[in-house]
Amino acid sequence: DDVRIVTKIGTDRETSVPRKRFDAKYLETAFDACRERLGRDVLDVVLLHNPSQVAIDGTEACETMIRLAAGGKLRAWGVSAGNAEVARAAIEKGAQVISLSVSVLSAADLMALSSDIDQKEVGVLAHSVLSFGLLCGHWSSDKLFADNDHRAERWTSDELRRRIRQLDALRPAVGGEVLSMRAAALRWVLHHRTVSSAVLGPRSC
Repeated sequence: DDVRIVTKIGTDRETSVPRKRFDAKYLETAFDACRERLGRDVLDVVLLHNPSQVAIDGTEACETMIRLAAGGKLRAWGVSAGNAEVARAAIEKGAQVISLSVSVLSAADLMALSSDIDQKEVGVLAHSVLSFGLLCGHWSSDKLFADNDHRAERWTSDELRRRIRQLDALRPAVGGEVLSMRAAALRWVLHHRTVSSAVLGPRSC
């Protein structure tokens, strides 16, 4: 009873190539599938997964989530947003929770949304808090990723070397009760008063 589960819908993986879908029919089907998989009649929090501005501005996506919540099947709904503009539009549509990329290296969206978050009392889930493993502080300057690793496309070799050098500015934060750069990065995120919870990735860094 003390556990709260957050899940996301909006990516149709039944097709040969996964694609975004935010039409009412798909969202309702995906929502019911989540309830069945989780074994819960009422879901705690469901997020639309990385919708576009067009999807938020349209009528189906947000209205479907509002209807599910009004029907008692959902306690809160929101959006896992790729940028501040999408998150702000979702908040204006009634989103109660937003998930944003927040780290010591990237907090501009959170800062830009602070007044909206305060005014609407929106919950904030911070994801990518370790910047895809970079903020663990373990990588050498010649770090290479496997071809099927999304990080191989995220940074060029020169960009990755530059980012690894930037970590030197954060190393003094490690010491005393802060046992690692990972801990320092997580503490920095959780220090923000608007952040409700931090989401850590499932993979080893």
